[in-house]
Amino acid sequence: MQGIKVYNHNDRTKVVNQIVKLLKHQFKDNLVAVAAEGSYARGNDKDFSDLELTVFLKEISKDTNYNIHKIVDGLLIVIVFDTKESFVKKYLSDDFSVWYASGSEDMLPITNKHFIDKLNKIIPNNIEQKCLEQIKIRWPQYQEITAKLLNNINGEDLEAVSLVFPLIVKETLVILSYLNQTPYTTLARYIFQAKKFQIKPKGFVELINMSIDGKYTNHRKLKKIALEIFSDLESILESKGLILYLDKLERLWQ
Repeated sequence: MQGIKVYNHNDRTKVVNQIVKLLKHQFKDNLVAVAAEGSYARGNDKDFSDLELTVFLKEISKDTNYNIHKIVDGLLIVIVFDTKESFVKKYLSDDFSVWYASGSEDMLPITNKHFIDKLNKIIPNNIEQKCLEQIKIRWPQYQEITAKLLNNINGEDLEAVSLVFPLIVKETLVILSYLNQTPYTTLARYIFQAKKFQIKPKGFVELINMSIDGKYTNHRKLKKIALEIFSDLESILESKGLILYLDKLERLWQ
């Protein structure tokens, strides 16, 4: 098997050093800084963890995509290229669409520590408003997933339920991250962190237990839980002033 190999932290460090040399040669004065993210940056990377790097350039033309997502000698290497201005706008200012997964992430400086440390200290403005906006954006998708699950349960489509169930668990976790204004530290901690959130809908603990135990085949119970979570989340969000639904078809284009 060539595609998956065991690497330890020191092995990945050697790869990082090699990549930095290649970046300096490729981009020269346009290279601003290199930082690591994910498990390698946290120092808890495991045997089969990938390697995630962010490379900051002074300039990137609009029609250029340097991003890399490739496997080299059994190690998945993900390199995202960005400028400071674009990075701040996407992750810390305007676009909050991935904040639930990246908002708590501190980059580990590889080169230009001063530059990376300054970025790590930036705190987004209006977090509560931006989080609620993301929930409103995601709500139609949440209703779609819930409706699919209910339809599949009613139709006794066991195969479809097995596919949709993980989707509703994941999307519920995402919405709860925004609702509690708390991003996750890593995918492996989603459930652990969500259990400690102050705001949780009725039925959430039961849904998570079904996910952990793999007992979602109790469809009668699953249907009851899905409806309970949807209804309670709806009430919580409306109490926060979110308008989730349109009252007239004429407003579809407004």
